[in-house]
Amino acid sequence: MNSKEIRNKMYKFFYSEKFIATVMSIFFIINLSYIVTGQSTDNLPCYSIAQENGEPVVLYELNPTNLEWRSIGNTQRFNIRSIAIDAENSTIFAVDSGTLGTLNPVSAEFEAIGKVGTGFGDFGFIEFNNIRGLAYDPVFKVLFATHNIPGFANNSNDLLLKINPSTGSIIRHTMMDSLGARLVDYARIEKTNSWTIGALPIRDINDIAFHPFSGQLYAFHKQGKPAVLSILNINDGNIEQVINDVSELDVGGLGFDLAGDLYGTSMADFLNNKLSKFHKFDVFVGTSESLGTIDESVSERTSFICFDCFKKAINLNPCSDEEINITNYVYGGPDYSSKGNINANATIEFPTIYKAAEEIRLFSNFQILISPPDPEESIDTLVIFSAVIENCQ
Repeated sequence: MNSKEIRNKMYKFFYSEKFIATVMSIFFIINLSYIVTGQSTDNLPCYSIAQENGEPVVLYELNPTNLEWRSIGNTQRFNIRSIAIDAENSTIFAVDSGTLGTLNPVSAEFEAIGKVGTGFGDFGFIEFNNIRGLAYDPVFKVLFATHNIPGFANNSNDLLLKINPSTGSIIRHTMMDSLGARLVDYARIEKTNSWTIGALPIRDINDIAFHPFSGQLYAFHKQGKPAVLSILNINDGNIEQVINDVSELDVGGLGFDLAGDLYGTSMADFLNNKLSKFHKFDVFVGTSESLGTIDESVSERTSFICFDCFKKAINLNPCSDEEINITNYVYGGPDYSSKGNINANATIEFPTIYKAAEEIRLFSNFQILISPPDPEESIDTLVIFSAVIENCQ
């Protein structure tokens, strides 16, 4: 049995109804600060990144049940062009320029993991600082990425590479060169052509996505107006199958949901006064249907650049109030370590903390200023505490 047959069998098992039915609860880690527990297999949100005129990118969340979008928040990053979701570990990966990191789905904060670095292949040494496509392979637990080389020249094909999700760095000597003669650090993605708009070759990739059942890597090729949906060989970047010419679309993000349905988010069309839209593809023939505008409140200059969905259930419903009820917090500093619990309950104002509907355990020594328990002391004292927050509705 070859590696492709093994991959297909593993995909079919991991995403079979029998396997999914056994996974009814997960632990979700956000920024190593708190854990959220959830049990609903209906909650499978999708995410996209939006940007307007070079402003910091904004994280958006889609409820796939009712197709409602909402803005999560500003990432404080300017060059995120790709995201990918590791459903097993409930992680949203993103690349900001050449740095891999994770996005907090509650606060939109980007936490860097590491630089992708440089690699050698058909075009010599390349610094991977323009990652446009990203997809997580749940079988081999690696990230596949596409690096964009602008232009139409023969040496401007986009590149396919693998990234270690733990370190952020490129995985070397795992791709085939264009001659199939040796292992290199990246593969040159095969060019294609549109048969509806001109004959210029298409060398750019806007996004990639793994099919949850077959394990095939889908790609959206786009250069100017011409666009093609295809399936790529994950070892050498060659096109295994052209699905369809989709030159009527300007898709920036591509992603599958748990059911195996393929969706895309579109770029802005300022010249024609059109807002970014959400599309659903037929993966067999490549036809698409529009599911409407993503956000009516944004301008025609706002593009939704990338897209992906969770394949396992999570629960991330934030509470609306800004007060946090802390129970049984204790001093961690040397001055008060022997005093034990301060009060049974206390309420503090901390609007920057967001909470989930189930339970949160704080881990990372959150620091606050409160009045000291000794009435003779007249100044506030820095307190380090641990706590459990429950029953947040």
